[in-house]
Amino acid sequence: MPSASGGRGAGTGLLSRVVVTWVELTLVWVVGAVLVSVTSGPPVLVVSLATTLVSVGVLLYNVDALVTDRLTAAGEEGEADGPGSDGPAVDGPGSDGPAVDGPGSDGPAVDGPGSDGPAVDGSDPPG
Repeated sequence: MPSASGGRGAGTGLLSRVVVTWVELTLVWVVGAVLVSVTSGPPVLVVSLATTLVSVGVLLYNVDALVTDRLTAAGEEGEADGPGSDGPAVDGPGSDGPAVDGPGSDGPAVDGPGSDGPAVDGSDPPG
């Protein structure tokens, strides 16, 4: 049976993160249920909303931790793809991909003094 991570051997990390998330959510809801049972009136709504907010925070934290772990593992596998590697890199000077056009680039730049196009200040180009 293939691992939960697509066969990379990191399925244990995913499974443990799921278990940790489940335990944390269970604790949040048990504490929320206890607090709701000992309160009455309008504070019940506040406690219920707070419990929901904390639950969303737990989910977001654990998803972030899982994504960070996966990106770190991918970076270690590919040795953080960069210029000269076969993987994708952030485009910039010296890369084959598109870069932000500016002075020294082959693409169009904001026309200004010394260019053949209209100047930024709206005056006519020299010549």
